[in-house]
Amino acid sequence: MTGLGRIGPYRLVRRLGAGGMAETFEALAPAVAGVERRVCVKRILPKYAGDARFEQMFISEARISMTLRHGNIAQVFDFGQTEEGLYLAMELVPGASLSKLHRRIGKAGYRFPLNVALELVLALCRALHHAHTVTDAAGRRLEVVHRDVSPQNL
Repeated sequence: MTGLGRIGPYRLVRRLGAGGMAETFEALAPAVAGVERRVCVKRILPKYAGDARFEQMFISEARISMTLRHGNIAQVFDFGQTEEGLYLAMELVPGASLSKLHRRIGKAGYRFPLNVALELVLALCRALHHAHTVTDAAGRRLEVVHRDVSPQNL
């Protein structure tokens, strides 16, 4: 145990990062017979926990992200609340972010390969198209606008 504790049923393994309003952790989700699944758990930063405005934004994010089902979008498995606040549990995507990968390639003296860049852009466009056209159970578009498409998040 790393001493990071738990968020709901999830045992925190390591902190992955933090943004303007939330932080993410690699965590273990328990199942039966000692089987565990590695997931990413996102929660509102402790300094904003309990702030109704941040909680509403987080609830909106959960509501929308739990409707998205696309191979290029991390799937959300769970949305819950503890005494410390709200959290999302989602698919943990292994590997480096695009920003880290780009930096490493540059430090090694190489340029980012054009064919790889084009494949990434195509995958991103497909994911955004799905998000922009997703509908609710009644068939109404959710009007999703992703406000944080960045190399750090890819």
